[in-house]
Amino acid sequence: MNKNRLRELLRDILRNTRLAAGADVGAGNRERHFLGQDSSLHIQWEGEPAVDLRPDPAEDLGPSFYIADEGYDAFEDYVEELNKDAIIGGKVSRKAINQALGTLLGIYRENQDVSDEDLNLAIRQHLQSLRALVKDWRSFVPVDCLVLSGISELRVGRVTFRPNSAAFLEESVGRLNAITDTAPMPEPAIQQQKQLNQELVRSLFGSAPTYAEVAARAEEGRLPLLVDAEVDASLNLFRCFTHVLFPREFRAQIGLRGDVVRVMRPCLSFAEEAGSSLNGQSIGNLQPYALTPQRLEALKRDFAFEVLSEALGKQDAERNGLERVVITAMRWLGRSIVATAPPEKVLNLAAATERLLLTDNDDKAETGDKQARRMAFLIGRNQPERQAIYKQAKRYYGLRSEVIHAGRTDISEQDVNEMESLMVRSLVAMAKHLSEWQSHDDLMRWEQAATFGSPE
Repeated sequence: MNKNRLRELLRDILRNTRLAAGADVGAGNRERHFLGQDSSLHIQWEGEPAVDLRPDPAEDLGPSFYIADEGYDAFEDYVEELNKDAIIGGKVSRKAINQALGTLLGIYRENQDVSDEDLNLAIRQHLQSLRALVKDWRSFVPVDCLVLSGISELRVGRVTFRPNSAAFLEESVGRLNAITDTAPMPEPAIQQQKQLNQELVRSLFGSAPTYAEVAARAEEGRLPLLVDAEVDASLNLFRCFTHVLFPREFRAQIGLRGDVVRVMRPCLSFAEEAGSSLNGQSIGNLQPYALTPQRLEALKRDFAFEVLSEALGKQDAERNGLERVVITAMRWLGRSIVATAPPEKVLNLAAATERLLLTDNDDKAETGDKQARRMAFLIGRNQPERQAIYKQAKRYYGLRSEVIHAGRTDISEQDVNEMESLMVRSLVAMAKHLSEWQSHDDLMRWEQAATFGSPE
């Protein structure tokens, strides 16, 4: 992060700051508004009287103002520069950054000739205030449809999964009540809040068979996104092997709350000769993803589960290039398995395969051939099998192109299943090389050696 650049960007923002009152708001192509003491909020619900809200005068927010065009661009660049900071970057929410910068602009909006020294001091204080928002948290989230049968605790990446229990619910209520006890409220209100704590925990967590625990360092507004991303990344490892463990018709889908919902999708139809028809198509999960010690052992023994979990458990800066590639490929593979439409499955599978097998420097005109050849050498055990895999992979690359460029939607279930099988096998094979390969360059060298003989 370059503090001199922050100062110059802040000057650009100040030069393009305008008071909202009496201004031609909306005339700029790009505007960002900061509400002040003169702002108001009008709320109207059907059947209810209107409510007008205004800021508390004690807050002394000053007048509303906005930045437009060049100032808007400088604001975006300022935020991007802030995110280069080791503490702020990726850990502080955009909302918190906007509020802090809005306060800074409110102070210097009328003093655009402020000296570099004073502006540097203001920026340092601004950075300190943002860094102070970042704290260490232990977070718990419910996981739907994942059943740990005979498994009391399972660590995957940086996430710990445990079966839900009355003890966990009681402990969670106790944590909330401990905070409530210190709140500046009268005793009746404290008791009412404790009752609400119990109802909230039981309603939000009680129906989930499993919960996930994550340790995270972030600002409170950014925290939920980071926690959800961490848990979902670990769930993706399970998703990748869904159809290894369960028949496809089970639809054993898992996810964070709201991602996995079993509902009936209705279709009401009428025809003169046939009358009416009301049909319902079930979507979402049908059976839980029941993970037993035997199934977990099979994943560890045959599908490099522990290797992939270890890669997930590293901080991004600690991962080598190939580990980052594998993590990204897992994400797309997992999304393909939970996707409902065949074309969407194909595109996600194609993204997973290309990320796993193609480098950023590969000639785009030869991607189909390179991808197919690398897959053939990676998972093929002999020459006839490699030839068959190469042919399949080439055909599926063509299918992906038809979906993207021609809008093809008539994708057979068999094609989707075979594409997924090839991708799972490729992912496992790549994972087994993570102890010796560091980047795509190692894969390319191995492929070149394999082209002129048997791979080691």
